[in-house]
Amino acid sequence: MKPQPKKSPSNIGKQSSIKSPLPRVSVDKKPREGWFLALLIVLIITGIAHYGGLNNEFVNWDDQANIIENKQIRSTSWENIKEIFTSDVIGNYNPLPILTFAYEYKYFGLEPLIYHFNNWWLHLLNVVLVFFVLRRLGLSRNATFIVALLFGIHPMRVESVAWATERKDVLFGLFYWASILCYIKYIQEKKNLYFFLIFPLFALSLFAKIQAVSLPLSLLCIDYYLKREMSWKWIWEKIPFFIMSLVIGLVNIYMLKENKSIGDTVTTYAMWQRLFIGSTAYLVYLYKVIFPYPMYAMYPYPNSIPAYYYPTMLAAVGMMYLMWYCYKNDKRAILFGTMFFTVNIVFLLQIVGAGQGLFADRFSYIGYFGLFFIAGYYYDYFVQKYPSIKKVLNGTSVGVFAIFVIATVIQTETWANGGVLWKHVIKYETKVPAPYGNLGSYYREVGQLDTALMFINKGLVISSGKDRGGMLNGRGRVYFHQGKINDAYTDYTEAIKLDTTEGEFYSNRASTLSLLKRNEEALSDINIAILKKPEHENSYQTRFIVLQQLGKYEESIKDITTLMSYRPTEAGLWNERARMLRILKRPSEALPDLNKAITMAPTNGLYYYERARCYQELGNKVAARADVQMAQQFKQAIDPAFLQSIQ
Repeated sequence: MKPQPKKSPSNIGKQSSIKSPLPRVSVDKKPREGWFLALLIVLIITGIAHYGGLNNEFVNWDDQANIIENKQIRSTSWENIKEIFTSDVIGNYNPLPILTFAYEYKYFGLEPLIYHFNNWWLHLLNVVLVFFVLRRLGLSRNATFIVALLFGIHPMRVESVAWATERKDVLFGLFYWASILCYIKYIQEKKNLYFFLIFPLFALSLFAKIQAVSLPLSLLCIDYYLKREMSWKWIWEKIPFFIMSLVIGLVNIYMLKENKSIGDTVTTYAMWQRLFIGSTAYLVYLYKVIFPYPMYAMYPYPNSIPAYYYPTMLAAVGMMYLMWYCYKNDKRAILFGTMFFTVNIVFLLQIVGAGQGLFADRFSYIGYFGLFFIAGYYYDYFVQKYPSIKKVLNGTSVGVFAIFVIATVIQTETWANGGVLWKHVIKYETKVPAPYGNLGSYYREVGQLDTALMFINKGLVISSGKDRGGMLNGRGRVYFHQGKINDAYTDYTEAIKLDTTEGEFYSNRASTLSLLKRNEEALSDINIAILKKPEHENSYQTRFIVLQQLGKYEESIKDITTLMSYRPTEAGLWNERARMLRILKRPSEALPDLNKAITMAPTNGLYYYERARCYQELGNKVAARADVQMAQQFKQAIDPAFLQSIQ
């Protein structure tokens, strides 16, 4: 018997290169350049659809915790990288995206364009991988084009691409699709190398987002579609992947519980009620693959389960019957697509309950591939069976693409900044306080205090319990910036009564107590704040000021040093620590800090003046006079008595 010639990967896409799992329903005899052109067009259209997101700002929804105020991204030292991989951010364990933020911060600071650009091109890389996965699964060039473009431009992609924090999606997706591509090549080319490559790729995907735990189940779906001979090998070879999923899953559950972001801490529904929440969510995702409306950032939990949630379980059971029917009748493409969708959405149906949202557009990032695949497969099927229908299908596809591109462009604009984002949410959720509070925070940050107060007051009308505490805290911050210190103190005090667990409330009240010259009370509050929320950097700023007012300079230096770990490039902190050291008669220790401050802000006369004072105490009048001249050059006022002392 003659040995079979080895199949070359270079022939992928031609009829003879890979045996399709089902009889090919269309034959593509055009050269490989046709495939390249198809991919290029997909990338151009996808890139244009999401291009507007490059101009977006950060938004005040998790971007603060993950990027703007995240101490973990301030350094790329080995010690800090270790911290990134051994800790969470607001209950989420996704160290790989945080690491990418750290390098972006190192080279570009907090420039939103860079963070959005990297999300944009990572999404395009995902589209490339999906394109090659589809080729490997045996779709024609036209069907591959359709499915890959749907994956790229579907409006439900916007949240994953336009939201900087959701680097998690595009990054975990990159390694997820690379893992799937390697697995298909392992099956089709019988090369163990591809199988072993899955381990590092899957590990990277897990480090990017917990959603990657579904990969072993996705691989089982592929086994079925590729008509792999059913055996225990299907399971045994995936046991290491299931173990990896289990470990990361348990780590994430632990961190979510520690952050009180899961289960009974988020929802008050009984488990049987959560099952209906899950079935409702499942149908919503099915509905939105065809009609993605409405789309907005936060779909809040209802106060009570609406009556129409309960019949959704029947529809979910109907889907299970459909999958059983497809299995019995070898409707392989439909079963593969629905199973792939299901295993990639089932862990995200909020049956357990995590986070603030009932649904999330971003959760569909991987799962929708299965439903798109069904459309592509049956495009091929109908074109072969009814050739005359090809123009109709192509025209329909173009129409769908046009609608989706327009919807994606419009939805991307809703992520322009926090103000636009939360106003868009309020169009659909008028009875939820959080969007009003977030709008108030946004307008406070941009200095529009009256507008901020208007939105917060609207939110207070519909808020209660801990939600009301957060709203009062937000209004207190507005009052503080307006100089209404007593009003701010009153709101902070009321917020603490409603929620004694939130450290920020104590921190903010401490700031008002400090301005009211009640420093001992302020110190008590700020100590409680740091105990409850040690990562809240503003608390350290408040405490070092209070400690200075109490004359506790050594303790103040410790807090300044802690704050510097959050803000290493803030020249004022280096100057402030130096000032404390000089007051403590340690001018020689202060000089390095002042040199650093001047290097970072060479036109700030105050820093030269402070260094001159240190030189004066060290007896170096020549250096002191030189620094005074620099300080005066930059319009810094100098104490006449000090000028006299260095003559």
